[in-house]
Amino acid sequence: MYPDLEFVFRPETQAIFDQFCALLGIRIAFYSPSGEELRVGQGRAMCAYCGLLRRELGLEGRCRALDAASREKAARSGSLTEYSCHGGMVEAMMPVCVSGRLLGFAMIGQFRQREKPPARLLAQADAKLRQRLERAYLRVPRFDPSKKRLAVGLFETLIRHIAESRLIDRRDRIAAILDRLRDKPGRRLPLRQAAALAGCSASQFSRLFRKAAGQSYERTRIALLLERADALLRVKPPLRIQEIAFQLGFEDPLYFSRIYRKHRGVSPKRAGRE
Repeated sequence: MYPDLEFVFRPETQAIFDQFCALLGIRIAFYSPSGEELRVGQGRAMCAYCGLLRRELGLEGRCRALDAASREKAARSGSLTEYSCHGGMVEAMMPVCVSGRLLGFAMIGQFRQREKPPARLLAQADAKLRQRLERAYLRVPRFDPSKKRLAVGLFETLIRHIAESRLIDRRDRIAAILDRLRDKPGRRLPLRQAAALAGCSASQFSRLFRKAAGQSYERTRIALLLERADALLRVKPPLRIQEIAFQLGFEDPLYFSRIYRKHRGVSPKRAGRE
């Protein structure tokens, strides 16, 4: 449900992805081991040509299958895998490993070496779609063999640097849940849902959480909530109770007031005046 809870992305990671895209005009992205896209340089979408292949020629399934096969091959070899897709685009997939653990995959792609799309694909389209495919294809960056080697080599070097510098890493699941609670302690996250996010049973999660936090999940959640609420109540000029409840993640300010009164013995409004 929240795959990015599993990963830590240092700011430098996104900067590297953005700069790579800006320099070469092609796409670089990080995928989870299951193939879910989590980070993209410059937020760049797939090229218009690939979009046409997927939508108009019905090649979505074939494209996904090729990506999955490339991830599997890269994981088996432990090294960069370069390939040309059925649309004539050159792409490269590289596993991202830290301390022997596969964190996911980095991918660059959607550049060309040919002047025209593959004839077998154009034969599947009517005249109007052929024109659209050819125009979109020509807008994709074209690299000659020497520039392709430089681009792929730079990509490989950058991904090795990212892995060796741990600019991407897998998070401790309990720490991820704690960070979520600190961010919005009033947002509903029952123990069973927190356990599911952490990938373990409720009993196992409770045991691990108590070991990490020194107290139960519910006590920790309430303690973080009250601590954050008290800090917001001390803000000058004073915030309205509705604003405090919103910042804490509550949808209902009255519910926040009831929780606060239950544990502090006074209403948040009165506590803010003392």
